[in-house]
Amino acid sequence: MRWLPLVLLGCASVPRDLGRVPEDAVRVRDVSGLAHLGEARGDDPTVAELLRRRPGGFTSAPDPTAALERLHAQHSALPPLDDFVELTVLTYNVALLSRTYLGTLVESPDIDERREVMAERVFATGDDVLLLQEVWELEDARAFEAAGERAGYAVWSGTGRKHVQHGLVLAVRLEHVAGGTVLGEAQYGSQRKLERWPGPNVKRGWLSMGFDLAGTSRRLTVVDTHATSYASFWRQRDRQARELGMAMAGTPGIVVLGGDLNSGPYYAREVWLDGEGKPVRDWWDNAVAWSLWQHYGGAYDALAAATPAADVQRGDAVPESWERYLEVPYGEDGWCDTSRGEVFTGTDCNSLYWQQYGGTEPPARLDHVMVRDPERLVRVVGAGVVLTETEDFGGPEGPTELSDHYGVRVRLRVAR
Repeated sequence: MRWLPLVLLGCASVPRDLGRVPEDAVRVRDVSGLAHLGEARGDDPTVAELLRRRPGGFTSAPDPTAALERLHAQHSALPPLDDFVELTVLTYNVALLSRTYLGTLVESPDIDERREVMAERVFATGDDVLLLQEVWELEDARAFEAAGERAGYAVWSGTGRKHVQHGLVLAVRLEHVAGGTVLGEAQYGSQRKLERWPGPNVKRGWLSMGFDLAGTSRRLTVVDTHATSYASFWRQRDRQARELGMAMAGTPGIVVLGGDLNSGPYYAREVWLDGEGKPVRDWWDNAVAWSLWQHYGGAYDALAAATPAADVQRGDAVPESWERYLEVPYGEDGWCDTSRGEVFTGTDCNSLYWQQYGGTEPPARLDHVMVRDPERLVRVVGAGVVLTETEDFGGPEGPTELSDHYGVRVRLRVAR
């Protein structure tokens, strides 16, 4: 769940150390995951110059097709592991929001009905690592902690004061934790300040849990984050990607990042229409952060590594039925029948998402799992969009999904 943007009060200062690390100085043409950004701008900036860019600098949609294909081919070419431990990782925005924003209650649909079952349902998936967002209230965090402990997980939701600002919960099956556990909690230097005050007391950040992976000699750190939302605040997201990416790069061993990054790899159109039919720009700028998480973190998109990602093909197929886009998802009856759960995690094809944002945002893969594996000890052997089913939770709208986002699950093999 998000809240209405107020651009004038959104602030994002340039990082003081921008230009001082090697990753800032490279030219985008020399980085396979960034080259398409320079091509879409028609120039060749350094990464630091890209971060300092003004809006509207793209002349065409940044198209990551070549980068996605190259990533999948490179990962597929890695030799299989003979001896490994297998883990499933689920990232999931659970949409438990009920707060006041500028004097108005902002609440996710069917929140009471979904809240009653959410923690049990999430742990019932049986995934080894759970990276959850929008567990905003302490009472909900405590419910997840209790459910996780009953199910045999180590659960970390951060400290009380900070938890209610970032709303994150991270859980790992105890059987995979051999020892050496280190817990981390941080908040980004770049924030949309209005979210903190007079908004709903939100200050974005991340949680981490580092541990020795049982049955192996490997060190594994899992990281959970929820980046700033709305296309207009791409500056904050870019700088958050840089900050967390650099933290990942400085972490020894294997790092797995998951979360609602609020940035898709691809948007076919720069302009979408809001609920009043007014143009909203910045969607091409919103695609940049996806590349920056990988660049600064030395990481790769796990879904794209496992399977040819369909972001561009499905993004290009989104109808332009503007005359009906507030009436049915994407203005075309039946379009969701062929795209539901295929690649998009934030989409009007999700009935809860439709109730909140219907027609006002393009669909995108907003939720991601990324892997930092400098020694090539990990293989992604499966990945996909999950938790797409509808069910009657007793809400007024009838059967809905469990959350307004779909989840992303990846299956990893880690060399012993």
